[in-house]
This record gives sequence, C-alpha cells and structure tokens, in this order.
Amino acid sequence: MVMTTNLKTFPVSWLHEQSQAGVLNTEISIQRNAVWGSVMKSNFIASLLLDIPIESLLFEKTAKEEYNILDGKQRTLTLCSFVNDEFALSPKMEIKQIDGTLLARNSFSKLPEKLRNKILNYQLSFAIMDPLSEEQRAQVFYMRNQSVHLSKMDLSRVVLGKKARDILTNLCQHQFLQEKMVLSAQAKRNRDDLKIVLQFMILKMKPETGFSAKEVIDFCAELKDNKDLKIPEKEIKAALTFLSLAFGEKSDILKKIHMPSILWLADVAKNNQVSAKEFFTRITEFFGSLTPEHPYSIACQGGRSKRPDVYARLRAMSVILQDKNIKEISELQQ
Repeated sequence: MVMTTNLKTFPVSWLHEQSQAGVLNTEISIQRNAVWGSVMKSNFIASLLLDIPIESLLFEKTAKEEYNILDGKQRTLTLCSFVNDEFALSPKMEIKQIDGTLLARNSFSKLPEKLRNKILNYQLSFAIMDPLSEEQRAQVFYMRNQSVHLSKMDLSRVVLGKKARDILTNLCQHQFLQEKMVLSAQAKRNRDDLKIVLQFMILKMKPETGFSAKEVIDFCAELKDNKDLKIPEKEIKAALTFLSLAFGEKSDILKKIHMPSILWLADVAKNNQVSAKEFFTRITEFFGSLTPEHPYSIACQGGRSKRPDVYARLRAMSVILQDKNIKEISELQQ
C-alpha cells in the first residue's frame, strides 16, 4: 500500500489550537516518553525567537480527523505546554536574553507581547501522512528516527509489534514496578521497567542469550515474528505480585541490575511453594552478606550484560534456594 504525504505550513498557534481541541495524539504505542528536560525545552523556545529553522514535524491524519504524532513529540509538547504557561524558561538556558529582554525564569505570559506573538506566529513545517496501518506506522517511526538518537529500548518497542507491545506495556503498569522498584525518573523515561521484564523473559525463554542491546532487540523481533513464542503474561504477573507481597515497601535491593535475577528466583520460589515472607528473608540476608569480592558483586560491575555475567549473577543469587532441592536451581548450578 502506497503511503501518501501532504506538506503543510502552520503557525505555532495552529498547533496549540489542535492541542486544546484534543485532536493531537502524543501517546501512540511506539512513541517515546517525554524526555526533554527544562534546559532542552528552554533552548528550543529560544531557537524559535532567534528564527532558527526547525525540522518538519511528521503527523498522521486519521480517519477521525485527529493527528497521531509520528515525529516531533518533544517539540509539540514543549510548544503547547509553554504557551499554556506550564513552565518557565530555565536560568541555565544557552540564550538568556534577546534584544535586551530577559528570557530566563520567564513563563510565556510574562514575556513581552512582541515575543509572545513571535512564538505564536512562528511557521512550522508539517509532513502530514494519510491514515496508516499499525505496521506502516511502526515502519515510518523506525525509518524516520534512524539518524537521531533513539535508545535501544525505543528501538526494541518498535520491533516488538503492537500486540506484544500492548501486553508488555500493560504488565509494566503493575503495582510492584510502579511503586516498589527503585527507578529514577530518568530510568522510567528510558523504559527500564520494560527492559527488566524483557530480561526476565529472556532468562525464562532464551537462556542461551545475554542482555546486550542487540540480543534484546533480536528477542523482541522473534516475539513479533515467531507465533510459537508466546509472552508468559500470567507467569510474569504472578511473579510481580509475589514480589509485591514479599516487599512491603521500596528497597535498595530492588535496583534494575538485580531485578531480572530476583524476578526469575521469585517465579521459581512461588512455583515451589516458598512463601513470600520466607523469600524476602532469604533475599535480604543474601544482599546483607555481600562484599565487593563476592562473585555476585564482581558480576555486577559496570552493569555487565554478556551471558556469562548474567548467569554468574543468577547462579550466585540462587544460593538462597539451594537447600530446597528445587529442580530449576539444581539445573542452574550444573
């Protein structure tokens, strides 16, 4: 099917009007989170005031006369939120004043009318595509972003396909991942919760594989293309729930480097009638006994992702269940 595109020019005020009307969709499943910080947003606003050309935004016009944002999410969110007075320009921005007018620390409404009008009237270039299929949408997003910085997790999400992406996105809303796992705001923006779930799946489904970016992307592609490779949704949810019962609150143990192994062991413990309370006691004792020279500590250095290091961590942590005569643990030690 041929993809058709129309080239248009509209002012920032038009973009803001579409946002106010609720017809801009910035949350299509392949899109990244909002990742720009205050300095990046402020510098972008300054670039408009300096008449620096802005790369075209890529939208898809749907059959419902709405717009899916395929490329330009950060720019769209920045412009609309600034005009809405939702943030002030950062004191750390590159250009702090223009023609004697201070920019830093000013919100949109506090700028002189001349500068406000300059922003609203700035002409943006749009490439607006006719309605696309899910497969075409993912293909356009991937090809469009080849030359810019996309994180490996962003690429993995595109490669996954809609069905798998929706299942995993839903799993990432689990209470344990949202409320108890230790992830910084930046880690959440980088989709490290999804990364952890994928790494747990690799341990369960592809034990011959490590956690390198290429191996994760290849695993995502296989999930999409291999109909016999099913996401163990119920098992993942059950392991997360087990951990939610085990950990009453956030713990320093629950960092991303540790989480794939903890999830794997929680899954094994749950299936072998080890209680959440006992699991918590054993895992906290394990981490409390670690020294810098411990094999687990060494295998964690630098967040190592090669298979030998991944399984060195898992084997070292599995000591917490070795006395239970569990088949999976015995096989792991061989």
